[in-house]
Amino acid sequence: MTSKTVASVSFRDDRSLSVDIEDVRAIELGAPIQVAEDGQWFCELIVRGGDGFVALQLLADDPSRFKVMEADVALEQALDETRGPDEEEG
Repeated sequence: MTSKTVASVSFRDDRSLSVDIEDVRAIELGAPIQVAEDGQWFCELIVRGGDGFVALQLLADDPSRFKVMEADVALEQALDETRGPDEEEG
């Protein structure tokens, strides 16, 4: 039996994680499920490749956080969340 690499994982200095997946066939986002009465929600993101899949189990405090956005929209939203109310784009 021949084994093939499904994904390569890199841990970066800025505490981020990079996953390289070749031959992507599909990206699936499951329906959010409430897992605790304290407001915790679970969702699974699956990236299917030609040689296997990578599954991410995600937790959030609100099911609306599980949404897929285009990269530029996600970046702008992240910048808005880090800016103070008096700061402007610049």
